[in-house]
Amino acid sequence: DPCVTGVQTCALPISLHIEASPSQEWLELFFALREQNTLALPTLRAMLGNIPSPCAYATLKDEEESVAVGLAILEDGLVGLFDITTHPQRRRQGYGRALVQGLLQWGRENGAQDTFLQVMQDNLPAQSLYKSLGFQEVYTYWYRFHP
Repeated sequence: DPCVTGVQTCALPISLHIEASPSQEWLELFFALREQNTLALPTLRAMLGNIPSPCAYATLKDEEESVAVGLAILEDGLVGLFDITTHPQRRRQGYGRALVQGLLQWGRENGAQDTFLQVMQDNLPAQSLYKSLGFQEVYTYWYRFHP
């Protein structure tokens, strides 16, 4: 009996693009995925421009479609993850995981020994993702918001 082996291929559609500073495209995508008005774009650009530490502004693409963005900041051997956002119709498909893993890899390559992030307690999908990646809650805090 001959032993038949099948060779299979699969496209690698996901790509992660990392920039050292926020491009106009990254900022616009950030606001679009969060479904927020871009009126605050100049303020956000100014705030991000004042970060003295090395940063990774990441865009995750599936083929040519941008599906997720995030920010990593490196400081004192830590990489902090901020504003991890996935397109609403693309959630629960592994894009957030791929984005976070890419940012963690960037942190390791740039000298980080540990990581942290902040996540709203009512964001259950994000809570589930971060728990599956090994994150553990250390403490909570709250703040007052006046509209």
